[in-house]
Amino acid sequence: MRVTADRGAMAFDVDAALRYTVGNDGSDLHLKVGSPPMVRVHGILNPIPGAAELQPEDTQAALMTIMAGSHDPLLEWALRESGSGLAAFMDGSLDGLERLGRRDCI
Repeated sequence: MRVTADRGAMAFDVDAALRYTVGNDGSDLHLKVGSPPMVRVHGILNPIPGAAELQPEDTQAALMTIMAGSHDPLLEWALRESGSGLAAFMDGSLDGLERLGRRDCI
C-alpha cells in the first residue's frame, strides 16, 4: 500500500492487499486509479484502512506483478483459489493470455 510522502514513499503492495483480502474473508479486491484499494467482504465494498488513492503506476505495477509472476506463495494460492483463470506465471498459460486479450479477466 502507498504511504504518503510525509511518512516516506512506498509503492502499492498488491501482495499485502491480497493478504488483507484473504485475512478479512474478502471475495474481491478492486483496484482503480484515483480510489483506494477496495475489498468486498460479504457483499459490501470497503476501502482498505489507511490505504491511499491508487496512482496509475500503482495499478500498472500490480498488473505486471500478477502477469509476470510473483514469488509470494499467498498470491499464487489466491489466484488459484479465486477461479479467475489468471496464472501467476504466464509462461505456458496461453489460455490466460487469450482470456486477458478478450478482457474476460482483470
